[in-house]
Amino acid sequence: MTATSGTAQKIADEFLRAWLGRDVEKALGFLADDIVCEAPSGRCEGLREGLPGHGLHHR
Repeated sequence: MTATSGTAQKIADEFLRAWLGRDVEKALGFLADDIVCEAPSGRCEGLREGLPGHGLHHR
């Protein structure tokens, strides 16, 4: 594994750990405000629109 892919893997692992642990603030730190998600449940644009439909609720 290269240094680049090792770093990418670490970031992906940390995001997934936060997401599955419902650590909203930590998970949000990995996402851009203008994120676009194509999911089976539909398309969501931006953090505020996308979070409630995907199991995270930001307060």
